[in-house]
Order: sequence, then C-alpha cells, then structure tokens
Amino acid sequence: MNLYEAIRSRQSVRSYRNTPIAQEQLRRLQSYTGRVVPLMEDIKTEFVFYNMEEKKFRPRGLFLVHSPHVLALYSEEKEGWAFNAGYMMEQMALYMAAKGIGSCYMGGAKVLAKEGMRQAIVLAFGYGKKGIYRDQEEAKRLDLMKLCVFPEGKDISPDISVILQAARLAPSSFNSQPWRFVVYKDRIHVFACSSRLNIPAADHFTGLNMGIVLSHMMLAAEEQWVSAQIIREDGLVEKEYRKGRYICTVTLS
Repeated sequence: MNLYEAIRSRQSVRSYRNTPIAQEQLRRLQSYTGRVVPLMEDIKTEFVFYNMEEKKFRPRGLFLVHSPHVLALYSEEKEGWAFNAGYMMEQMALYMAAKGIGSCYMGGAKVLAKEGMRQAIVLAFGYGKKGIYRDQEEAKRLDLMKLCVFPEGKDISPDISVILQAARLAPSSFNSQPWRFVVYKDRIHVFACSSRLNIPAADHFTGLNMGIVLSHMMLAAEEQWVSAQIIREDGLVEKEYRKGRYICTVTLS
C-alpha cells in the first residue's frame, strides 16, 4: 500500500493495544520523517517521537487518545506554519497506515515544550485493538457537490475527479471539513470556511486542516502523473466563496 492508497482506506484509530511498536518498525518511521515533503521549505520543523511508557512524556489537555506512542511536530512560528504542519504530519499518518499502524490526531494535546519552537500538531499511534482500515464509502464526508462549484461545467477530467475525491476523504478537526473548491479544467481554487468553533485555537485548527487536505490533493496528483503546483493568485486574495476565504490554487498541467 502506498500513501495514495492509504488515503482511501485510513481511518482514525482511538483504541490501541498496549503493545509497543516493534523497534524495527519504529526505526523506519523515524527514518521516514526525513522523506516528508514540506509545504514551505523556509519553515524550520522537527519531528519528535515519545514513548508513553515514560510518564514524563504523557500528553495532557483535551481530546486525548491513550496510545503507546505519540509523534509531535514542532515548528517555527512563521506565516503559514500551521498549513505546513498539517501538510507534513498527514504524510506521516498515511505512511503509518500503509505500514499497518493506526493513528489519530489529538488536537488539544500538549507534550513537552521545545525552546524556540511551537508544538504544532500531535499524533497518537500504535497497533489498533480493532481494524485500522475502512472502505472509503464508509467515510462520513460531505458529497462533492456540496464542496465544489464548477464554473466551466461538471464535465471534469478523470485526473481532477481523483484529486477532488482524495480531498473529500481528508480528515479534519471535529470532522468539520472546512474546505471548499472552485474547479476549472486546469486549476482548483481552495477556500477555507470560517470556523464555527468558538475556541482560541480555531484558526490554528483551520490551518492544520487546510494543510492536510492539500497533502491529499498533491499525493493524488502525483499518483495520476499530473504535474501540480500550489500557488497564490493575487487577484483572488480578497475573494470569498460560500463565506470562505481564499487559501491557494492548485494548478495542473
């Protein structure tokens, strides 16, 4: 199973066996962090693995999942850091799924602080007590017709369809699915809906969510051998779609 195939079958795992990950598998996970592609190369990041057998590393906060291991991503707090963190961590979550390891995002969790960097996102992981996969038809997601508008008509290419389906399956905080898409033949404009969460970290969660969905879109494009780029179109910066703000454009060639 590759990362694109994992998009279609991965599900969040919230119940884990107490068995730690085998050392060889853990070593491979640690090695794979060096292959993760950032969305923004100028933002310094660091992945840190924590073993929950050591009490000092146990997470605290809201929405905790009890797992034998936790992966935290730390980041410089620069413009776009949350988008970048979501984009990178989703690659790790998909890689774990491809290797038979379950995982779940913990949006309100805190582990150890790291001087000069912000804890951006935390992932619980381990061997699931039950299955870690599901059929994509079982995913509780909005229909594409509710997520997209097609100014040039709904007769889109198979490549665009695959990319949109991958985007639709992306996980999000509280399954909020804040993304909306304006779809053309050679580009997809991506918008983020205003958060309905009345919490201080709402913008943080939105940034992480949008990074995650962009990772799905780029992986799907790569699977179709389609050249894709993420750009910002100046003329759209002030535009809104369904009360959502413009984030970026995925161009295809």
